[in-house]
This record gives sequence, structure tokens and C-alpha cells, in this order.
Amino acid sequence: MPFAHAPDELDPYLLALCPDVVASGVDLAVASEDEMYKLFLYRQGQRGAALASYFSSGSLLWETFRAALTWRFGALDRVATLLDFASGYGRVTRFIARDLPPAHLSAAEIDPAAVRFQEERCGVRGLVSTLDPDAFHCAERFDAVLVSSLFTHLPERTFGRWLARLWALVAPGGLLAFSVHDLSLRRAASAAGDGFLFEPVSESGSLAGADYGTTWIAEPAVRRALAAAAPGASVHRIPRALCNHQDLYLAVDGAAPDPAGLAGLGGRPEGFLESCRQVTSGRLALSGWAVDRVRGEPPVEVRAAVAGGVRARCRTLAPRPDVAALYPLERVTPVGWSLVVDLDPAAPVSTTPLRVEAVDAGGRAAPLWEGTVESALLRAARLDLLATHAAGAAAAGEIAALRARIAAMEASRFWKLRSRWFAVKRALRLTDER
Repeated sequence: MPFAHAPDELDPYLLALCPDVVASGVDLAVASEDEMYKLFLYRQGQRGAALASYFSSGSLLWETFRAALTWRFGALDRVATLLDFASGYGRVTRFIARDLPPAHLSAAEIDPAAVRFQEERCGVRGLVSTLDPDAFHCAERFDAVLVSSLFTHLPERTFGRWLARLWALVAPGGLLAFSVHDLSLRRAASAAGDGFLFEPVSESGSLAGADYGTTWIAEPAVRRALAAAAPGASVHRIPRALCNHQDLYLAVDGAAPDPAGLAGLGGRPEGFLESCRQVTSGRLALSGWAVDRVRGEPPVEVRAAVAGGVRARCRTLAPRPDVAALYPLERVTPVGWSLVVDLDPAAPVSTTPLRVEAVDAGGRAAPLWEGTVESALLRAARLDLLATHAAGAAAAGEIAALRARIAAMEASRFWKLRSRWFAVKRALRLTDER
């Protein structure tokens, strides 16, 4: 099968923007026919940025689902069987297969080529789905059924029927987790008197709009559909839990754990660390942007913590209309920020923890960057190098200096140890990362 990103390839944008994903050892193969990758490529117009969005969103989706599974079962190793339904080409499945034994996992998708891809790349059991819920046959029941971005596309005639079909696959005491677009996201929400609005348009090039369009639904309508499909289930809604956009619904067979354990899954500020450089041996200059897509109003503060203690705060936040263009369908107010952080000159940057977080008007903080000082500097250097190349700069000296800076950091004791660790993992066939 042709690849948009081969498993043994490492796009420089992917390395710069998603170093944690790369370091995790997750499979990096992307099929050329993957419609989610194509959508990111269409929106961003640049292959590397599209790959970074593809992997970072898949990782974030699994992070949310993993938290929901831990809430329900107490620990991941208590999930004996799991179905990732409407899984595409494994944007999320590959992360699940990294954290759970692939033999415990099944992936269902309507495209047979996508099913084969996940079987070959992720080692999971594949199931070919159908347009008609009644035509989907599966004798097994699962501890957990995860469904991201299917009910965001279904017309009313199949919405409730698919809920009932998937609930029938949940084992006793199990969990059905699925996402929707809340009706409040749609400006024409008043047109949906029954709380359900469907338009026969989507990013899919293979499914008819009448079968797979775009859906917005209000909470009462979701709960009515669940009451009919899953009578007796405990139901919890977490607004904007998936990528700060889609609502997550958790239906548990029987009594559910305390919903307070889900408090950390709601929508939160997000943003980007654009620049990181050492102005002196003991000072670090940081800048970037932040946005609160849930509330629509800007965050009130960005702060940086070094080794656990807050060292700098920025409350003078400047509008960033260029960033608003990244969210064409949402009413948001992105802001720019900059910080100068004091470091301990005696502490090695290779092991000094750095955390940058945005704070919303309600006082909730969310990380924009978390790692070591050295990893932030390395990432910034890689981004600077890519930007210099993209600008077509003739400054060969600037490019050479950036390459030397990157090589020096990668040759540090920290990165040498890291490289040795991954060499061991490759030898044990625990990862294919280079």
C-alpha cells in the first residue's frame, strides 16, 4: 500500500513539532488514501504540518479515551477487550496498540483497505463495517467500545440505530465512549427545533453526503437516543473533551464511578510555544500564542515553571488575528505572549524541567509545553531551521549555525543516553524508531 509517510521516514516537521510522538515508538506509517491525513493536508497546505496535526490529534484523542478507561476500570490492564469503531486508517488505533496488547484490540472501519492497513501496521483484529447498522455482524462483546467522530456525521435515521448496535457490543459492566458536535457549535442552531441538525456535507470523498454528512446535536437529544438504545446505562457528558471541540459521552453498563474523576477531561486553553532561546546562560526567552476555544474569550495569563516553581508570568497578552485563521469555523480570540525566565546557571539544561501553561478566566491551567529546557531549545532550533529553509534564505551561514546548534544538543549526554536506550528497544523489537 502506498504511503503518505513511510514507516522508516521521519519528516523534519514531524520531528520538530511532535518529538514526544516520535520518541514514543508509535508506528509512523500513514496511508496515502487516509482521508483524515488528506483533510489536514487540504487545511494546512504543507505535508509536514499535516503529518504533525495527524499524529498530535491522534495522540490527544487517545489520551482522553485512556483517561476515561482508567476512570471506568481503574487501570488499563483491566481492559481485556477493546473495539475502536470507525477507526479510519488507525490515527488513534496505533496509539491504543502502543499501550495495550494488540491481541486485545479490534478495529472496525467501512473501508476494507483501511482495515487491512490496521491489521498489518497495528497488529489488531480487523472488522469491515457497513452503512446499515443491522448489517454489521460481530459476535464478540467488548469491555470498551470507543467511537471518535462517527456520530458527528450520522443522519437522524441511523444515529440512534448505531447507538443501539454498538451498545449491544458492550460487555456487562463495560463502557461505550463516543463523541458528538454539540448544537451550540452551530450558529444556525435555532433551526433545529428537536435538537438535531444534519447537513449532507463532509470531508469524505468515498461516502455519500446523505449517509455521512455533518451532525450537530443538543444534549437532551443525545440523552433521549441513549435512553432508547441503552436503557439503564449510566451516562456522563464531558463538554469539549475531544481536542477541545467535540463533546464526549460515556455510557456505562450499570453503576459508574464517581463523575468527579472526569473533572480534568473538559475543554481547556491550548496554544503553541513558537520560540525558545537562551539570552544568557541563566535566562531563557520564550514566546508563542494561546487560545481558549471553549469559552471564546482569551486566556488571562501564561506562566512558566522551572523545576516545579513558577519563574515568570505574562498577563499582557496581545491579539493574534493570524492564529484566528487556524479556526475558521469558530469564534475565538487568540493572544500572543512572551516570557523571560530565570534559570539556575548550575543546573544542566538537559535535565531541568520546563512547563509553560495558559490560565483561563476560571483559573484552570493547561500545559502549552512540558519537557526539559534542552528539549524546548532543540525543538525551537529545528523550527528555526525549517523556517529558514522555507523562506528560501540565501544565508548559508545561518543554516549552518542552526545545524551545528542542533547537532551539539543531539550529541549531549542526555541525547546520547536516549539514543542508546532506543537502540536497546530496537534490538528487543520494542520500537522501530531511528
